[in-house]
Amino acid sequence: MTRQEVAKVLDLIARYKKLRGENKFKVGAYERAADALARAEGDLEDLVRSGKLTSIEGIGKGTGSVIEEIVREGRSRLLEELQAEIPEGVLDLAELRGVGSKKARELWQRYGISSIDELEQAIAAGTAEDLSGFGTKTVGRVEQSIRLRKEDGSKVLLPMALETAASLSERLESIAGVKETIVSGQVRRRHETPDSIDIVVIGSPVKSVASRIVEADLPVEIIGRKGALIEGRARPDLEVRLHLATPSARGRTLLTSTGPEDLVAGIAKLARERGVVLTKVRAAGEDEVFERIGLPWIPPERRDAGVEAAADVPLVDRGDIRGTFHVHSTWSDGKNSLEEMVGAARDAGLEYVGISDHSKTAAYAGGLDETRVKMQAAELRRVRKAFPDIRVFHGTECDILPDGSLDFDDDTLAGFDFVIGSVHSQFSMNRAEMTDRILRAMDNPFLTILGHVSGRKLLIRPGYEVEYERIFDKAVERDVIIEINGHPRRLDLDWHLMARAMELGVRFSINPDAHSVGAIDHVETGVWNARRGGVPPERVFNTLGVDEVARHLEERRKQAMKKTK
Repeated sequence: MTRQEVAKVLDLIARYKKLRGENKFKVGAYERAADALARAEGDLEDLVRSGKLTSIEGIGKGTGSVIEEIVREGRSRLLEELQAEIPEGVLDLAELRGVGSKKARELWQRYGISSIDELEQAIAAGTAEDLSGFGTKTVGRVEQSIRLRKEDGSKVLLPMALETAASLSERLESIAGVKETIVSGQVRRRHETPDSIDIVVIGSPVKSVASRIVEADLPVEIIGRKGALIEGRARPDLEVRLHLATPSARGRTLLTSTGPEDLVAGIAKLARERGVVLTKVRAAGEDEVFERIGLPWIPPERRDAGVEAAADVPLVDRGDIRGTFHVHSTWSDGKNSLEEMVGAARDAGLEYVGISDHSKTAAYAGGLDETRVKMQAAELRRVRKAFPDIRVFHGTECDILPDGSLDFDDDTLAGFDFVIGSVHSQFSMNRAEMTDRILRAMDNPFLTILGHVSGRKLLIRPGYEVEYERIFDKAVERDVIIEINGHPRRLDLDWHLMARAMELGVRFSINPDAHSVGAIDHVETGVWNARRGGVPPERVFNTLGVDEVARHLEERRKQAMKKTK
């Protein structure tokens, strides 16, 4: 098993332990180990053989022994025990909005409901409101979550699709005759929630390679083969398409299989008008195909925007990001300490990082009150001394309350280097109410960044309705930065809205919404989303160097203090 596959087992154990009601430290140990293992370098079997596994920060003696068992025996007895104790469907229940682990456990243990279908039947029968903790509003949220789950069908979050594609590519490359594999399709375009995996398989002779693939022991159910195309299905119900090609057809096959279909059709039409038949172009590189047609190369992330995206300005890249904000720690609902989060940001090559734990109203997330804010500030002074090679800014992810006020008073807000304002409650407000709520928050001069603007959680809940143009206008008027939240569950702002935001003068900050050391990497996911929206580096606040960022934050804080005297 790969490191990613073993990490998934650890994460699954953590989810089962959470369902069991075990304390957060035991659950957190497996979550941290999963995160650490996914990020670890080196061959996993070598780490086990050498006894160096527990030298990896985040992997302790207990979790290390579980990893060793998985590597040596291909199984985890602990996971098997948990699976025998708790029906798999209870895990699915816990993922529903309005349910969570505690209610899922009660549904199963007290009422014998152990799957989404059974809960849906209780709702349809009108008996759900008789269950403990299931009032009318909760039932409404659960119904919406179930409906979204069915509508989204086989869609998964991008990181899961990437892992599945990478694992499958690795298996394919071990087959005789396969020279190279390239992930294409929705995954290459960095679609937020792919429902399919496309892989270009370069090898020859194609027929022989295709036969070996069909006969190979792959984690894919082969459904059929049509010439150079093999179709199948992978868990959890992802369509798989393997596009076989010779080296000379590599470029063309990569272009056509990356899609989307309307873009490929448009390029083919343009090619015909210029005397080129796309299906006959022989080129090893995709850029050569574009050149043959006389069209500038279009980055894969921009291809959903159409052929006109070829004229885009250079897009922001991960290497442009100098620092980031929106990072949580164990002071609220993060899984790692301040030292660990700052160290992870430094190791990721960032020059600065903004710690922003939750504010007091977010009690469910361990939000900080005014006393704990001062205690955290004192600890951060110590952490700064321990990490002189990265600038650490002290901020808050401050709840935007239903009336549009911020969760801290102005005196407390003045003590932060920056303030992220986010909506975390009462999502059922209508469009006008929610818009006014956010606009009032943006009138607070201490608000630096507006966090995850729509509040959506992909595959769980849609965003609330807001008037984006009014929000973008106010952001420009008040010099408020709009967040591009890189958490794979959010990817909020939606990329479709970015072009209009830029037309109105908005600038962005690409933030990871990190709750663990591994989640610092969500900066990259955010960059992919920004690239889908056509965002250039000069529109991104955190492409600026540390001194310029520090000056901006300090000047803004001083101006806010003058306005609120």
